[in-house]
Amino acid sequence: MFNPFNICKRHNIIIVAEPLGNIAGYYENKVMHINDKLPNCKMEYVVAYLLYGYLHKPHEIFFLMSVSSNQEAKKFAIYLLTQQLEQLEHILNK
Repeated sequence: MFNPFNICKRHNIIIVAEPLGNIAGYYENKVMHINDKLPNCKMEYVVAYLLYGYLHKPHEIFFLMSVSSNQEAKKFAIYLLTQQLEQLEHILNK
């Protein structure tokens, strides 16, 4: 089973839960900053979403999760959490 937290651990990505106001989370230099007010199930989604940013744009400073978020990242997170491997491969190979 794909667990976004385990994937982060394997890639040496640090996850920090902290107050972020209205931002669900962002990625910066192998550190994921996750809003500490989110329930665990939403934290898992945000980590999966931010993994897309890490895998596709590892050198970008920020990868924000907001209302106008990236549709490909949303799909990636959903496919990862629901174990849809064929769809994951399609997104990763773009």
